[in-house]
Amino acid sequence: MLNQQTTRRDTLKTTAAIAVSGLSSQNLVAFADGDDKRAAGAYRKYPNAKKYRDYRKMFDDLGTQLDVVIISTPDHMYFHPAYAAWQSDFSLFTRAIA
Repeated sequence: MLNQQTTRRDTLKTTAAIAVSGLSSQNLVAFADGDDKRAAGAYRKYPNAKKYRDYRKMFDDLGTQLDVVIISTPDHMYFHPAYAAWQSDFSLFTRAIA
């Protein structure tokens, strides 16, 4: 249980990733990537993580279990998943790929 001075962001434990293949050391519980071929390396590295093709479905299924969302998509594609994550009160890390 959180005390009055502890926020949800102070107790982060689980992470979901969107279009990310080069992560390490995170407790990744789910991926959302529309390109299975590109995500294959991350899928092999984290075989227990749930795999989604649509981030909206991932947020619906795992919303209460997620603390952090990492988004690594081309810069013209990250707004909608970032906004959805922000509205769900997840901590958010975005990285626009050039």
